[in-house]
Amino acid sequence: MSDDVIEVPESLDQDALGPGDRTTIGSDLLSFDPPVRVRIIDVLMEEHREALSALASIRDDAVRELAEESSVVDAAKTLGVSRQAVYRILQEQRQKGGSRFTNTVFLDERIDLDGRAFIGCAFQRCTLVFSGTAPFTLVGSALSECEWSFEGPAFLTLDFLRALHRNGDDGSREVVRQVIEGLTAEDVSKAD
Repeated sequence: MSDDVIEVPESLDQDALGPGDRTTIGSDLLSFDPPVRVRIIDVLMEEHREALSALASIRDDAVRELAEESSVVDAAKTLGVSRQAVYRILQEQRQKGGSRFTNTVFLDERIDLDGRAFIGCAFQRCTLVFSGTAPFTLVGSALSECEWSFEGPAFLTLDFLRALHRNGDDGSREVVRQVIEGLTAEDVSKAD
């Protein structure tokens, strides 16, 4: 396909088209050679991709808000879709990198924790992943049948401590014990 500029015929200008104009588009396009037809369609699709993406994002935000205000079951009933469809939209939105979740239910998902805040959330049968690239907040949340996974820098740190404890001398093992004690000790500064 060449990079030549192709003028989109006025009859194919999407801004001038109404809902019943699909037949016109199809018959007008048929008057062009296949490579030109493909290029015209590519140009039209590209022009509208950004708008479609923005609309999808607004729709997904509305679904999330509805699910947070009531429940996934109620959101599905209100929207006339299945619970799985609501869960899919919520999961896709989470994967896009939302950073703050309040009173959100996570079910059978892989959740990347780094750089995110979870307040009053519920996690059921989830894999909680910490990579150690950014701090996270997990407050007032319930975990049921979840697994923890440490990846990247977090995994390397744990692996280092494990190796230090297994293969080091008594001094090295004492360092590991002190780290564990420091992790499990009460934080006196927060008691005030």
